[in-house]
Amino acid sequence: MGWLSGWDYRKSHEIQGSNVGAQTNYQVKIIVHKGSGTDSGEHVYCNNHCQDDFGDIRFTDSDGTTLLDYWMEEYTSGDKATFWVEIPSIPASPDTATIYIYYGKSDATTTSNGDDTFLFFDDFTGDLSEWTQRTGSWAIDSSDDTLYCSSDYGSAPGNIITCSYSGTDYAIETKVKLGSGTNADGNSVARYNANGYFYRGDAYAKEGYEKIRIQKWTGSYTTLASQSFDYSPGDIIRFSFRISDTTIKAYDLTNDITISTTDSAISNGYTGCHCSIGFTTSPKWYWFAVRKYVEPEPSHGSWGSEEQSEATEVAITDSATGVEALSRLYRDINLTDIATSQESFSRPYRQLQIPEQASSNELLLKTRNLSLGDIATSLEIIQKARQIGAITDTAQSLEQILKQRFTSLLDAATGGETIARPTRMTILADEALSQEILSKLRELTAVTDSAIGIEYVNIGTEGAVKTKIFLLIGDLAIQVTGD
Repeated sequence: MGWLSGWDYRKSHEIQGSNVGAQTNYQVKIIVHKGSGTDSGEHVYCNNHCQDDFGDIRFTDSDGTTLLDYWMEEYTSGDKATFWVEIPSIPASPDTATIYIYYGKSDATTTSNGDDTFLFFDDFTGDLSEWTQRTGSWAIDSSDDTLYCSSDYGSAPGNIITCSYSGTDYAIETKVKLGSGTNADGNSVARYNANGYFYRGDAYAKEGYEKIRIQKWTGSYTTLASQSFDYSPGDIIRFSFRISDTTIKAYDLTNDITISTTDSAISNGYTGCHCSIGFTTSPKWYWFAVRKYVEPEPSHGSWGSEEQSEATEVAITDSATGVEALSRLYRDINLTDIATSQESFSRPYRQLQIPEQASSNELLLKTRNLSLGDIATSLEIIQKARQIGAITDTAQSLEQILKQRFTSLLDAATGGETIARPTRMTILADEALSQEILSKLRELTAVTDSAIGIEYVNIGTEGAVKTKIFLLIGDLAIQVTGD
């Protein structure tokens, strides 16, 4: 199972198949919440691990790495966002498809794309080249990127524009602002065919006739279903109009209203927008999308538990005070020598800098998924060795080697050791200083002999004695030579 590179968290999700049969490239709505809660149905919670603007949300196929097309319909900063995700393959019921939602990448920006996600999509930021103006004149208002009717056709069936998509089973998803006048409404048109016949679903704001309704036009209007509701001109409605086989449904998602009917008179056709005659101010459409639709639809199944990437958790603690100088998750690390501002090790995503106040005290390093006890103990020894003024340089050199080894191990955990690390150090000192070093190291060894071993050999004739000391710290062999 792969993991989307750079993302810290994910959850799996099952999509239940429809008993109508297997579906391909089917659009599914998912509502993502930033905070904590119980995942259920189309709702999933990121436990405050995603960005406020949801720009780091991604969806993948069951392999964990193949990105899926998605469109972010809307979001409320720091609260929740509505996404439409195109699922490549959903088997027939009772089988399921598995997808993943990823989140937790601070430098990610959204890749939302309606054109890639839907059968047809327009947010009216361009032109009307993919639309056909059937009746009335239509235009885009560039001040707010909306579609509107710029002239009244004046007679039934009213003002109609259709997009380039044509089919039989589909859903129209749109957001519309109701118009004003003697016939104030905002409509979706489905199956507009060669005869000019069509179905329409609309929110109707004409005074005294306020309602949501489904109608068909075959030379005159027939109302197939309706429900009264107190609509007013200027109301903004999130509207959905869906046809599958002979089933027709209209949804006012803003006010949670659903009406439905069955009819089989019109077999296929184009999709589009409609506004009635006699308007003073045209309805305005903010965006328009066509997606696949079957009845019953594939549904939301179970959500998996939150998973965390194989990041290494690093904490540097000042043991003198018991306060952690730094503790957080890192996928990649940059260790910087703050005295020289030179990087000991560099990776692209994160920077871990050891604070000066922490460096001057005993350091305890703890990790997850790595055994670095030898290095932690060795840094402890170095701190004690710094008490010997004459070998301060020795201690600092040892510390540098251990830091490099530390970063090497972390790098190996993420896929392979890529830095050439030094494993040997030579320190030149006279015999008196060598003996002092030996004496102090023996004292240290008596306390921490599990982490450090010392071997020394005197070589040469009297008057020209060379002392070699080998410090064995973990798998490091450090040679201290005195003349």
